[in-house]
Parts: sequence; C-alpha cells; structure tokens
Amino acid sequence: MENDKILNQLIEASEILKKQIEGLNLQLEIIKEQIDEHNGTIETLNGYSSSEENDIYMDAGSSTYISLRTTQLKSTLIRIGSDIYVEYDIKRAIEILNDRINDLKSVENKAMDELKKLSNQYNAVQDKLERIYSEMTGRNKNVQGA
Repeated sequence: MENDKILNQLIEASEILKKQIEGLNLQLEIIKEQIDEHNGTIETLNGYSSSEENDIYMDAGSSTYISLRTTQLKSTLIRIGSDIYVEYDIKRAIEILNDRINDLKSVENKAMDELKKLSNQYNAVQDKLERIYSEMTGRNKNVQGA
C-alpha cells in the first residue's frame, strides 16, 4: 500500500509540473510575439525615417484604415505607462524599442532555463512512476501466478 501512496503523490506532482510547463510555454510564446512586434516596429520606423514622403494606412478601428501621406517622419509617441505616452525622435524611439527587446530576451532566457529545470523534474517523476508501476505490476503477476 505504501507504493500506492507514493504512486498517487507522483501522479499529482507530474500533473502540477505538466501545468507549469504548459504555462511557461504560453509565456514564451507571448514573449516571442512581443519581440517580433517590436522588431516590426523598428523596421517600420527605419523605413519611414529614411524617405522623404510615404503613404501609410492608419488604423481607425473596426478593421478600417485611413490612407495618409507623410512628409519626413521626425518623431513618434511611445507608451511608457498606463495611458501615458512620450514623444521621441525616431533614433531615440528605436533605441528604446531595442532596450525593450533586450529586456524581453533576458526574461525569455530565464523562462527557458526554468522550462528546462521543470522538464527535467517532470521526466524524473515520469521515470519514477514507470519504475514503481512496473514493480507493482510485476508483483501482481507473481502473486497471481503463485
């Protein structure tokens, strides 16, 4: 009966680890999307700042866009807090976005390290579960065969 108790504890631990791994994978996916979004914004700012005149489409909401013609893009607004925006020149805006990307990559690396640890723990629990289950089923066969 001791093995039954250990088996149940290991199953519970396995489920908890599995949920933590799923949660971290979701976080990593969100971080990757944010990094991609920041990189896309940097590309857009570089593209607009390098030419004299551009046609752009501004999101007006409800999947509707307004066609605009810009002349020499000089500055942009960056959100720095809850509904707080600050105007920066394009060069400084790109620096800020690159800093944010570096911060996101740092968080991503920490999450990857944690994911690796959790995966190792999960695999160890799974190995233990298999070993105990094999021992239990082996004993049951021996008892039944006697």
